[in-house]
Amino acid sequence: MVSISAAIPITLCLLIFSAKPNTCQKTIEALCANTIDPGFCRRVLAASPTQSPDGLLKAAVSQAAADAVATGDLIKSLLNQPNDPNLVAYSQCSNYYSAAVAALDAASQLLGSRPAADVKNDVASAASTVQKDGDHCEASFDNGAKHALSSENRRLKIHGNIISVVCDAI
Repeated sequence: MVSISAAIPITLCLLIFSAKPNTCQKTIEALCANTIDPGFCRRVLAASPTQSPDGLLKAAVSQAAADAVATGDLIKSLLNQPNDPNLVAYSQCSNYYSAAVAALDAASQLLGSRPAADVKNDVASAASTVQKDGDHCEASFDNGAKHALSSENRRLKIHGNIISVVCDAI
């Protein structure tokens, strides 16, 4: 049987540890409420190993870079289809996604070398580049025609938006 004197510290520890995830969740909820896709934002930020603003920003940049690289690989496979009517657009998108990956890689390097508060303006600039690259790729297609990159372009823009919102909170 646990004595009263032993139960009090155990209870306090349980309360403290059970409250922390709730606080972290509130931080993520508050940030994501300011994005264009709160559900997607919650999934991205919930993957962060740390819930500090710096950690959330690093996680957002990392996930954006991973998605941009994967889409770049998809575009390379689409460029191997010489009869595709969207070949010119895919070629342009390849350039836009390469630029997005470069911007995200630069942001990641900055975040790895200095505190986020010191580089947040540079990271926010990278986020703006990422959003524009998604828009430019989408605009490469004729008259809003259906194509294989619509959801990827939207996701890239959302990633840029998430990064911008987290930068604003730092």
